[in-house]
Amino acid sequence: MSVIDDFRIFRACFPKLSLSEEDLALLTRHDGRFSLEGGFALTDGGRIILLCVSPEYRGRGIGTELLSQCEHSIAQMGYEKAVLGGELFGGAVDESSEFFRRRGYSLGNEFCEMFVDMSRAAVPHGYSDPLPPTEADFRFLSGVTDELVSAVKSVDEEWVQYFDRDIFCGFVGGRLVSFCIVEDDVTCALSGGDIRMGSVGCVGTIPSARGRGIGLKMVSLALEELSRRGCERCLIHQTHLDKWYGRLGAQTAFRFRTGEKML
Repeated sequence: MSVIDDFRIFRACFPKLSLSEEDLALLTRHDGRFSLEGGFALTDGGRIILLCVSPEYRGRGIGTELLSQCEHSIAQMGYEKAVLGGELFGGAVDESSEFFRRRGYSLGNEFCEMFVDMSRAAVPHGYSDPLPPTEADFRFLSGVTDELVSAVKSVDEEWVQYFDRDIFCGFVGGRLVSFCIVEDDVTCALSGGDIRMGSVGCVGTIPSARGRGIGLKMVSLALEELSRRGCERCLIHQTHLDKWYGRLGAQTAFRFRTGEKML
């Protein structure tokens, strides 16, 4: 099968997504490709980043065989376990979770991919922050500082590697208490057509400043900024805070679970 066939199968499996063939290729950069009639799978190191079987071919053992090929390849490369997820999907999407569980995968936390619709059809005059003022003031911080690194570490040490750009932050009394990464041109699972997609990610508030509405206000102002930059949609990536973001009108596009299997 060809890459074009892969794209057709992907579209049949995820008809609600409007990714272009080029965007799909960008999000599924891989070093392993496995194909059978009606299905294909992609791996990247020890990760299974995508496994698709066209609906009309399901129930014939194609998915099981593709999964076995992926696991064999991963084991041959020296990995002790196979992990589900990559840049496109962070794990097993809802409808495939049971498939992986029955084949020995331990499923972990559930996450959502969410988006805020900021198109003129949804908000004719652009997104406008609906929340009342808080005690914090907000601005972009240029350059990485020790204070920023310390604040990020207090939320999630693994995030520090991503804070290599201007960061939108909240300050109380001159002290940095909240932060998020704001991007105004991203490619993701929800990309498609001529929609300009922004994103707000790695959103955090230091423990001592939580529960005061600072983080949500920061996100709302970030959405307003993205709307000014011409973004029609904003991605909220891999979150479990669906009700929290829902207060700003964010909608859940799909859910997935992390997963892994010892080989």
